Amino acid sequence: MKRYIIILLFPVVSILALGCSIDEELKGGSDRFDFRQTNWGATHERVKESESSAPTDEKPYIITYVGEFEGMPAIVGYLFQDEKLTRAGYVMTKSYQEPEMYVRDFNKLRDFYTMTYGRPSYDMVNWNEGAQSNINTDAYAQAACDGDVQYLAGWGTQGSMVRLKLHGRDGECELGVMYESKHFYVGPEMKKKEWDKYRSNMKRGGAQEQ
Repeated sequence: MKRYIIILLFPVVSILALGCSIDEELKGGSDRFDFRQTNWGATHERVKESESSAPTDEKPYIITYVGEFEGMPAIVGYLFQDEKLTRAGYVMTKSYQEPEMYVRDFNKLRDFYTMTYGRPSYDMVNWNEGAQSNINTDAYAQAACDGDVQYLAGWGTQGSMVRLKLHGRDGECELGVMYESKHFYVGPEMKKKEWDKYRSNMKRGGAQEQ
């Protein structure tokens, strides 16, 4: 008898579980968000509803907040195109006297994302032309703050590209991470570049024919 009860209850439990799963997906469960508590394509109002504090700045193309990420103080930014959220990210605001501390924070965030998303699709130190041969390895961190080198790492998720970057200019380092929507930003940008390349080739071809 108990066996028949279990058999009869199993489809009911499965249906209820499926219903809860669908409901969570519609509501945007904690594992359903693209960035913080929002999803790509969100409006200004939806983004502001997702944050517990007032924005520090708001324009048609951007909303910013003061916040933190992985224990680091940061500016939180949401970027919009055609009134839809297409990119978002963090700029770390902690400043150090020692440039090596920025590299330490970069490595900390890289390890966090690697644990979250797996091995990065790229992880590199990108030098400006001619700079590497003139810089001792002990000065790599200072080189990043001077703008001679960039520390880069990136990950791909189902709907986003996540790009971690440490770079600088005139001795000032900047560490940040940018999330980009594959549907609303990465895809259209790639198509735009392909179209621009096509037009450029067509113009060159036309010039050669003349």
